[in-house]
Order: sequence, then structure tokens, then C-alpha cells
Amino acid sequence: TLQLLPRSLTLLPDATYQIQWSGGPRLHSEIKFKILNLTVANVSDVGLVRANFVGSTILYGAIEGYDTETKEKIIYGEDSIQVTVKLL
Repeated sequence: TLQLLPRSLTLLPDATYQIQWSGGPRLHSEIKFKILNLTVANVSDVGLVRANFVGSTILYGAIEGYDTETKEKIIYGEDSIQVTVKLL
């Protein structure tokens, strides 16, 4: 089971934070990140979140791999967290 850490994230505009994760297979797999509202924040391929504008969004992570025989994509685990951007 994949777990993204921290379980929720609050940032100031222009701040960055590296998402951590635990769980899921390590061999023949990779983690993929996606953020629902790119106006509020964005996330890089390695899980670096950058806050853009005040608001809230959801960040999704999934451990993906491929069946070595069929070459079909396999989702080993998924998780999501709340990302909030606000002013002091």
C-alpha cells in the first residue's frame, strides 16, 4: 500500500516541498504524481510541490509497473493528500 507523506500539506505561495512516500514495490515500478488544480500548485515527476496561488487542491500518487510477460500497466498502490496554499 502506498502512503504519501505528509498526510496534508500547507504552503505559502512560491514555497516548495518534497513529498515523501512509503510502501509499494521498488523493483520494476515507479511513482507517478498528479495534482488536480494546477492554478493552486504543481508537482514535478519526483514529487517536488511548488505552491502557486491561494487555494486548495488534491495531490495524487500512484506506484505503477508493467507485467513483464504481457507488458500491461499495473497500479500497485494509490494515495492522495490535501494541498493548501495560504497567506500568513
